Amino acid sequence: MTVHARMVNEGSSDTDTLNFNYDVTDESLLESIDADALIEESEEFTIGANNAFVLNVSIPLSEPLTADELSGGIEGYVTDIAGNEIYRFSFEQVEEA
Repeated sequence: MTVHARMVNEGSSDTDTLNFNYDVTDESLLESIDADALIEESEEFTIGANNAFVLNVSIPLSEPLTADELSGGIEGYVTDIAGNEIYRFSFEQVEEA
């Protein structure tokens, strides 16, 4: 499974360094994820003024799941360099490839 997140900076200056992390919030989904293969590190990035940044995170599944089983089961969150959470969102839109 690959998770895509597109973040937009509508401001007139670049962002400070940010980190992207994710949490698996659905227990049944957590049981279907290959926990040994999960990446615990956050993704560091900045977003230029009036620009966007796209992140892609691959999460290995131990069994196939439907779009309904995946929807809403993962939350992404952005933190500043000090670790303060500044934005959290849920991945609701799921598409099968």
